Amino acid sequence: MNKFEAHMLAQEIVKLMPKDYSKDEILTTMQLSQRTGISVTWIRRNSNKLPHFRVGTDLRYSLNEVMNYLKKQ
Repeated sequence: MNKFEAHMLAQEIVKLMPKDYSKDEILTTMQLSQRTGISVTWIRRNSNKLPHFRVGTDLRYSLNEVMNYLKKQ
């Protein structure tokens, strides 16, 4: 899958996700993958673009922030 295809897939996934993100979740890379259906590989390759923060050497993602970012893409 190339970058364009991954981008298009991410947009389609966002459309299918529930619209109410009032309850935010802080997720690991694996959890984010499971919640969104986006591959761990894609998340890791694009982690510099996705909103995240570090806990030690590990990355954590706010589900709300990631979904809002993907909607804007």
